Amino acid sequence: MKKVIFIFILLINCIPVKGQNIAEVFANNQNVSHEIWLGGALTDSTQLGFFNYTRFRLDYESSEANEFLSYSTINYELMNGFGLFGGAYVLDNEFYPVVGMSYFVQTENWLVNAFPSLEFRDDPNVELFLFFQFHPKISKELRLFSQLIINSNFDFDQHNFSEQNLRVGLDYRSFQFGIGLDSSQVEVQNGAVPNTTTTDFNINLGVFLRKEF
Repeated sequence: MKKVIFIFILLINCIPVKGQNIAEVFANNQNVSHEIWLGGALTDSTQLGFFNYTRFRLDYESSEANEFLSYSTINYELMNGFGLFGGAYVLDNEFYPVVGMSYFVQTENWLVNAFPSLEFRDDPNVELFLFFQFHPKISKELRLFSQLIINSNFDFDQHNFSEQNLRVGLDYRSFQFGIGLDSSQVEVQNGAVPNTTTTDFNINLGVFLRKEF
């Protein structure tokens, strides 16, 4: 399975895309992460596009807490920013095909991207990936930068996990920097009560530096 995942990631990152590409480093009190965004049109036609979000997360204390995540889709726009997509969701050594709907809208100050999807696995999951960005102009070369990512995963019985990633800072000549907050809520087995789960909450505050290409 690891070989399949490696080949898949290699292929999707070698596809030439026309659009915005982003690299970010975020260091907080628990770990450091490196995020890569790729997206845009695959051809001269704007109807067929590509989106990839990949994250490497390294824990300061335990290598067992390290994480690799990649979410990749090929999107076909139907009308007014709405479309359909197919792709895959990779978490560490697990690989799941996904299909769903997509929505994308971008203005001078706003960017919104949404991917409600269905994961194909033994027990199928429903996932919602939301991306919001607001960057109004402050001066000729300076903008406010704010971004929120929300990712929630459910099966047909319960909530599995959710993540929220917030970034607030400044944008200067395609460099963004500032403070960030990563929070998560993960369902884990309750050792005190058999066949039940409890929610594990985690919040990390840190600083980020990113570059748009």
